[in-house]
Parts: sequence; C-alpha cells; structure tokens
Amino acid sequence: QAAIDKLRNTQAKAYMESLAPKPRKPLEVLFGDADPLALNLLNWLLNFDPDERPTALRALNHPYFNEFRQLGYGAEGQPLDMSEFA
Repeated sequence: QAAIDKLRNTQAKAYMESLAPKPRKPLEVLFGDADPLALNLLNWLLNFDPDERPTALRALNHPYFNEFRQLGYGAEGQPLDMSEFA
C-alpha cells in the first residue's frame, strides 16, 4: 500500500486500489531452473516501488554480474552491421 500511496496520478492510484489483493507467485516457482542470483536480481528490478528499485549502476553491481566484471565498464565491442536490422 505504501507504494500505491506514492502514486501522483489519482486515476492510477484509484485503479490500483480497486484491484483485489493477489498473492505474488515466487519467481523460484515460475522459473525453477533459473540461476538463484538471476532470480534475486529480477525480484529487485521488478519492485513496484521506484524508491526500492535499483539504479542501472547498482543493478550492474549485483553479484549476478560478477563473472562479467573482468570485461570492465568501458569494454568495447564491434558495432553491429545495420543489415542485421533490415
């Protein structure tokens, strides 16, 4: 309810309050074979309250991305060929 109270748009707030409470299905149940760190990150990113969601930089510092740290934040790759998008 605290996150809904933060909504500025009165129509959005009224709509959210009109919905019946529904228990959240754990991502571990929906994606049982997924990496637990990936599920932890996804739970964090999907937080309804924007004050509770991470910034992009904080998300990139999540342990799920530890194996990619050696690439560095300034890693560069080859540009994609524009024909890939035709």
